[in-house]
Amino acid sequence: MRETIRRPHALSQSLGIAATASAFSLPLLTTPHAWWRRLCQMRSVKKRSSSWIMLVKSTILKMVYTQLRGHLQFIGDIGQPLHAEAFEKGGNGVNITCGGNSTNLHSLWDTGMITKLLAADYGSSVANWTNSLVARIQSGDFKSSAASWISCSPTTSPVKRSIEDDIAKILNRRDMTPLACPLVWAQDANTFDCSFVFDFSASQDLCNSSYFTGAVPIIETQIAKQGYRLAAWLNVLFDGATNLP
Repeated sequence: MRETIRRPHALSQSLGIAATASAFSLPLLTTPHAWWRRLCQMRSVKKRSSSWIMLVKSTILKMVYTQLRGHLQFIGDIGQPLHAEAFEKGGNGVNITCGGNSTNLHSLWDTGMITKLLAADYGSSVANWTNSLVARIQSGDFKSSAASWISCSPTTSPVKRSIEDDIAKILNRRDMTPLACPLVWAQDANTFDCSFVFDFSASQDLCNSSYFTGAVPIIETQIAKQGYRLAAWLNVLFDGATNLP
C-alpha cells in the first residue's frame, strides 16, 4: 500500500498548508476493522475480477487519504496559539476590531492578520509566503533553531521522546498512551496566549496598531515551526526518519 502513495516533498509542501481542523484521526497505514467490514460488503462483485480489485484499491486509498488529511490538519493546527487555549472558547468569545470591522480574537489569528500580512508583504500569494519561510528555515534566521522545533521532550523532562516514538505508537494500535509531540507543541503555542495574544485594550484596532506589528513575528514563526514539524512527521511516517537539515 505504501508503494501506491506518492510521498510529497514534505518540507516545501507542508509550509503551504492552512490547517483549520483540530481532531486527531485514527491510526494511519493500518487495517482497522471498519476497512474489513467495507471490503466484505463488496462480496456481490465477482472475486478476482479487475473491477473488484480496482474497487478495493480505490476504497483503501480513500480511507488512507482521509486519515492522512487528519494528520496534516491536526499537526498544522496546534501551532496557532488560540487552538491550544480554552479561555473564552479559544478567543471566539472575545470581540475585537480589525481594520474597522468587528470580529473575534480567534478569527483574527486564524485569518484576519494573516490576510493583511499576505497582502502587505507577499502580494497576497500563499506561494510567495511559503517560499520565504522555506528560505528562512534553510539558510535564514530560522536555520539555527529549526532542529529544536521537532523536539518532543519538555526541557525539564529526563525522558527524551521523539517523533519516531510517536509514529511507532500510532502504528501499534494496542498502545493507547498519549502522544508526546503534539502535547509539547501545543504547550509551546500556548505560551504566547499569556505573553501576547490577550494583551491588548478594548479600544484598539488590532490590525492597525502595534498589536499587529508584534503579532507578525509570532505568526510567521509558528507557521514555520508547524510546517517543519509536519514535514518531519510525514518523513518519519513514510521513510522512518525525519531526514531534515
